[in-house]
Amino acid sequence: MNPNDILGETIEKGQKTAKQAVSTVTGVVKTAVGQIAGDSGNQTGANEANAAVSDQQQTVSDKAQTEELVKELYAPSKPQNAKNPQSSQNPQNPASAKSHPKPEEQAKLASIRQKLHDEVYYQPLIQGQKAKREERPAEKVEKEKKQETRDLQQKEAKKPAPIAVQRAQQTAEKFRGVSG
Repeated sequence: MNPNDILGETIEKGQKTAKQAVSTVTGVVKTAVGQIAGDSGNQTGANEANAAVSDQQQTVSDKAQTEELVKELYAPSKPQNAKNPQSSQNPQNPASAKSHPKPEEQAKLASIRQKLHDEVYYQPLIQGQKAKREERPAEKVEKEKKQETRDLQQKEAKKPAPIAVQRAQQTAEKFRGVSG
């Protein structure tokens, strides 16, 4: 395969696509101008306008379908009693009795949920950092090691430089030579 042939084919495809895009855009512009000016003398413009109107109507119907779907998805759920009233009235079915807890059990569950909510979410939110749990022993050991390292670094910084370094620095300053 010759790379020039591939390049030529690609350029030709790009040109065809560009021409199609330009013709589409000009058709849309003519349709818009015709609608604004009220011109209906151009038959192709009318056909394109009809196509554009049908596309808009299709888009509107698609939007309506989408809205219906969203409303259906987010609609409140219906209890099973409303869907199947016979199952709730049938005392012989043990599954229906278990699926609907008694009012005392519901109250007990509600109080447990509220207590859990308060302990896990609400109180830590209100108290903030103060209610933080105690440090674990491993964390304490790590903190102590970090503190010891900082102390050692501070002591090393306070120590004077070694004598050899001090003498080397001072000799350059003491004996300036003839110029000094």
